[in-house]
Amino acid sequence: MRHKLTILFLLIYFPLFAQQQKEDSTLFFDDISLNYTPVINHINGWYLTQNESFVDHITTYNRHKSLCLTSSLPSPTQLFAGYYIRMDDIDADSITFECKYKYDPDNKAGLYIGIQQIYVNLTNSFKKAVTSSKIANDQSISAGNWQDFSIKEAIQPNVNAIFVYALTSGSATKVWINDCKAYFENKPLGDYVNIKYKADDDREFDKASEIRLAPLTPVMIENLEILGKVWGFLKYYHPEVARGNYNWDYELFRVLPQIANAKDKKERNRLLNQWIDKHGDIKETKDYSISDSSMYSHIINLDWIYDKKMFGDELVSKFNQIRNAKRDHTHYYIQTYASLTDLNKSREPLYVDVSWEDQGFRILTLFKFWNAMEYNFPFVDITDRPWNLLLKEFIPRFVETRNKKDYERTLRELFACINDSHTYYTSSSDLLSGSWSDYSTLPVQLTYTFDHQVVVADSSVGELKEGDIILKVDNQDVDSIIEQKAHYAFASIPSNLIYSILYQLFVTKNSEITVTYIRSGKKVTTIIDATPYKGKQPLPPLFGDNYVEEYKLASKNIAYININTMQDDSIADFITKNRSAKGIIIDMRNHQGQHFRVNDALIRWLIPKEVVYLWSSVNDKSNPGNFICNDKIITGTDNSNHFIGKVAIFVNQATQSVGEVRSMIYQNAVNSKVIGTTTAGAVGPVSHFYLPTGVDFSYSANGMYYPDWESFQRKGVKIDIPIKETVEDIRDGKDVWMEEAIQYIESD
Repeated sequence: MRHKLTILFLLIYFPLFAQQQKEDSTLFFDDISLNYTPVINHINGWYLTQNESFVDHITTYNRHKSLCLTSSLPSPTQLFAGYYIRMDDIDADSITFECKYKYDPDNKAGLYIGIQQIYVNLTNSFKKAVTSSKIANDQSISAGNWQDFSIKEAIQPNVNAIFVYALTSGSATKVWINDCKAYFENKPLGDYVNIKYKADDDREFDKASEIRLAPLTPVMIENLEILGKVWGFLKYYHPEVARGNYNWDYELFRVLPQIANAKDKKERNRLLNQWIDKHGDIKETKDYSISDSSMYSHIINLDWIYDKKMFGDELVSKFNQIRNAKRDHTHYYIQTYASLTDLNKSREPLYVDVSWEDQGFRILTLFKFWNAMEYNFPFVDITDRPWNLLLKEFIPRFVETRNKKDYERTLRELFACINDSHTYYTSSSDLLSGSWSDYSTLPVQLTYTFDHQVVVADSSVGELKEGDIILKVDNQDVDSIIEQKAHYAFASIPSNLIYSILYQLFVTKNSEITVTYIRSGKKVTTIIDATPYKGKQPLPPLFGDNYVEEYKLASKNIAYININTMQDDSIADFITKNRSAKGIIIDMRNHQGQHFRVNDALIRWLIPKEVVYLWSSVNDKSNPGNFICNDKIITGTDNSNHFIGKVAIFVNQATQSVGEVRSMIYQNAVNSKVIGTTTAGAVGPVSHFYLPTGVDFSYSANGMYYPDWESFQRKGVKIDIPIKETVEDIRDGKDVWMEEAIQYIESD
């Protein structure tokens, strides 16, 4: 009888339950605001090209409004409507897009419906798009009648955004789309986009932390160091934080005063235990042990969480549970893109309205940065200054900074500690962003010779000439200036650190600069009028303007190509003319990435077969701080008609990132040699991270290596023929790279 009643209950009430299940209306047009391309701030939503298209409340499907793509122009035109999907919180292998469509009987345009995946190319570090579409053009059926449409695509591993779209191409357009739905595997789009997280609702400290600590003592410094490490560990490992259930910045402010002021280790551990308990028990665990470490470029060292002398049995047990807690691949604070290591900067507020004087936010800035690098920077284990010691070193400087200028210097020095040439920062507040209109400089390009001389390489002022050795600027020794600035310079390779300083040597607030230099053995001091400084290094002189004639390359049957100046539409003709050349010189000096078609054409011409030339590692989002090989990147194609002459590849300290990757590719040409000085030693995608007071900080996001984990970061491209440029070479206008290349190509 009981079973019969259960069945009767289901028969009566199941239809009601079914009616209560809401269909996913994320892509519906009933209550939306249309945005016009380009995408504004990369926000989820519909975007249209500016035209006559509109939301139609008369032509409906199941009482839902339609989007009408229309243009009255008689000439052919394209109309685009696409829904932009951020992939921040989406971990899926495929996407399906469905919709209804129909044509106006008088329509003359075709309709394409499809999926566009936008991703960062690891080797070129720029965004590309892969688009697939189907044409829906059976107008004889769909004129006036709704037709079904569906397309399914596998998601590329490094996709960070997707457009589902409709595109018309033709004249006298009028088509409608409706009932649009997208699914990631079997889950509707609405389960992923515009999710409301509990962390987003916590606004208690938006304006100020209200933290004022007493003068620091050794015990307080230790308390803060321990808190900073535990706070970061919980941020990236506690499953409740990873799910976005807590605003972890503000959780720090709530516990910081008590722990900072704990009188001893016993009280501190009691407070830490209470704090951890507040965020719930660990109910599920997972085995994260690494069975094959050969596939990892970096494995995080978390031995400190097992220190029972420091934390006691109870805390160590809780840390161990948290480390082994089951975490989803998606993480509130880390992007989910499978092929990229990218912190979710949208979840790290800029706090532009917060003053640098706020002590709590200064401490938060230090803790955020140190832990972001500890758990997300692939090269934190090869920094010059041991990373595990820096937190304790910088705590007093962040807590007790004397003034704004002192705080700015401290921030710059902290940023420099990751030893990364990709490091760059901007600020939308007045911190770190003084007006360049207050400064002047000299339009002079400086270089550094192998025997440690600062030399003029190019000059637009009459008082200085190429080959002049700079000794003093405003009566201060150049070596002394360089030493002062070295702590705040961003460079992967110590020998190249000076190049990130040279362009600052002449920066001044004065209207004129006193320069002492040596020319032809004679010391000269002169006063030079300065020109306005715009915050950028003077552009280096272009190489190769007259190399072909100056070095008689044509008579030597040697081809020369400058990657910085060769245009995409000229490369095919260049290759045709030089197929039988004895050698080719590829000038990659100062190259940081452009002219992608030139690069693609050279690869097809120079590389005789497929070869793995680069390994990439990415952070394990569910086990942060462990970088696993996610891609063995291939270049070249089987090409029996490849170039058989010698290849000389020029590089210097300004060959960086994309320029370094391309140099590594060209190394795989038959009979190739890399000629030059040490490159920048920073390659691959760049990630951005937000810090309080409006700081936008960038760094190398992925681990990039020669095959078999041979280190590239902080070493640069392998040099086959090193260059030792002298003062005399610069003074005489001699290109040592060119002379070495000619000698190599002409040798047997």
